[in-house]
Amino acid sequence: MQGTAYETCQQDTDQEAATTVAVLCSFQRGTRAEQPDFGITDPTFQQMPVDTAEIQRQVALYEPRARLHIKVTDEDTHGGQQVTLAVHIATVGEEETT
Repeated sequence: MQGTAYETCQQDTDQEAATTVAVLCSFQRGTRAEQPDFGITDPTFQQMPVDTAEIQRQVALYEPRARLHIKVTDEDTHGGQQVTLAVHIATVGEEETT
């Protein structure tokens, strides 16, 4: 959802997989009563580096079609990190990569 409108995306596309991964990363683990393990640990006050292995585990569990390329960049000004995820749907025979 962007603003006050809903957006749709074609099923079985890279956009759909990326949207699913974005939703997964937007939920703090434990906030969904029907699936308490869904989501990731809030990284706001965690020690660095960001736990990208947790993101990979959760994506493998909840969106097994998705293949991730994760890039972690250290920010110079505030000492934080920026995590960028590139997502696409796996093709037949494609191995999982980071």
